[in-house]
Amino acid sequence: MREMKSHQLLMVIAAGLLVAASGCSAKRIVSQWSNPDYASAPPVFKKIMVVGAIELDAIRRNFEDRFVAELRAAGVDALPSYRLVADPGKDLEGSIKTAVQSAGADGVLVTRLIRVEQRTDASPGYYQPYFGFGYYRWYHPGWYGGDYYTAPNFYQYPVYYSETTLFNAAKNEIVWTGTIRTIDPENASEAIEDYVVTIVAALKVNQLLPGTSPQGGS
Repeated sequence: MREMKSHQLLMVIAAGLLVAASGCSAKRIVSQWSNPDYASAPPVFKKIMVVGAIELDAIRRNFEDRFVAELRAAGVDALPSYRLVADPGKDLEGSIKTAVQSAGADGVLVTRLIRVEQRTDASPGYYQPYFGFGYYRWYHPGWYGGDYYTAPNFYQYPVYYSETTLFNAAKNEIVWTGTIRTIDPENASEAIEDYVVTIVAALKVNQLLPGTSPQGGS
């Protein structure tokens, strides 16, 4: 069960979260919250530690490395937690605090899986008549052999909900958090890429990364 949940988190990553459609990888931020205490002066972090709360080590490393690369491209120093925390599933809070102090990080970005839902879509069945024209072709269509019936088609797919939260390490406060919905991801690497890019974009909009400026009204 633990390995299944870890695999599911990989498929979530979740973090393009802009559209939602069954049958393909589609993601969106369904809710987000910014700490009002930082509204007038959003903190710009100099060094962020990225934490993927994932038990499978290879998956965790891939996720954290991709997030670190995107943050660095955005102009902020970042490092993956796996270099300092061997197992984020055991005493995560204590281990991360120690690692943050050791690395001199002032921000911590944590991603975790919240829940998984199974959904079903159905396309209705229909009758397809066999048309013929024959002798009465000038007046109305005739019928050859009756009807062909197509049964309803049922499609089951998973919907994942994950959460990414940015903490102020010095004050141990939440600065920003977002809940992300991911529908039926088909490619793990693309899912990670889309998730990371979208979360970083959200951090920029909230002026939490270098080079961002206050946005207009929402």
